Amino acid sequence: MSPLEKLVKKTITNERYERIMSSGKQIFISTVCLQNLRSTYFTNVQMNGNKHYDIIRWKDREQFISAILASCVQPIIMPPVMISRLQYVDGGIRNFLPSDITIDAGATDITAILTIPANERQFDVRVLNNMKDILLRTIDIFSNEVSSNDLRMTELYTKGASYVERLRERVRTNTGMTDEQLDIIFTSAENPFFGKRKIGLRVIQPSRNLGDGMSFTNMESMLALGYDTPDSMTTFFA
Repeated sequence: MSPLEKLVKKTITNERYERIMSSGKQIFISTVCLQNLRSTYFTNVQMNGNKHYDIIRWKDREQFISAILASCVQPIIMPPVMISRLQYVDGGIRNFLPSDITIDAGATDITAILTIPANERQFDVRVLNNMKDILLRTIDIFSNEVSSNDLRMTELYTKGASYVERLRERVRTNTGMTDEQLDIIFTSAENPFFGKRKIGLRVIQPSRNLGDGMSFTNMESMLALGYDTPDSMTTFFA
């Protein structure tokens, strides 16, 4: 049993697990299946997957813990977690900001905490001479790219849905059209935001690079940095 597994099992006691299950809160744990290459969310609610992701309702405390461990796995550096004869790893390799499942589950406001700094990283003059440093830098670049793309798509969804909503009201005000007439105009398969609703998105990011993600001794300083993050590092879209 790995130290991480021991920690999670010690934290998620039977009593705490029962409290989680009876809390009425929806929980989604993001992973990726190495066999079918799909984003997979383990959850405590009954919900169907779609063409973009799979949904698995965990069966018990043990499977809940396995899903948490899988979501922590950095491929290559850590071994995948086996659940029902399939291997799972961190969902961040496909979706760093899983807003899709959050929106589909009915959320109207999203607070996203990203560990990637919002500003551009400073130029690093160091020459990388060993495989470990090169691998960690590659993971860092990959994580930045996935995070940026996910954030851009979520912003586009939020701004697009808000714009269509404002446009509909503007047309109503200027033309006096009824809801039925407006539905004919805005209810169309050609409208990429048809059926989408306005979402409040709040993004919290650190002001500087937190490191390679494998230096756990920096945990306390990272936590302190999070509490000290100024409002300028928090962005709100609506």
